[in-house]
Amino acid sequence: MIQILGSRFFPQLDGVDLYVEPGEIDGFLAVWEALRRHLPGLAKQAGYEADCVAERFGNIVAEALRAKAAGGGIIIGQR
Repeated sequence: MIQILGSRFFPQLDGVDLYVEPGEIDGFLAVWEALRRHLPGLAKQAGYEADCVAERFGNIVAEALRAKAAGGGIIIGQR
């Protein structure tokens, strides 16, 4: 579903760490904003509660905003 919605970042999380370079932060945040309204459907598809997915996405966005303010990028690692 995420690929259908046009995200170029999140499909990369399937098995590898995601690196968002400083120059990509604005695009990353724009993609997240476009996906925000689809979080309940994405959560259902993935088998998670919508609140859990929304909280995790919120954490990622908060880190992206901090990185942007510092002129850096972010790494989203696999567990």
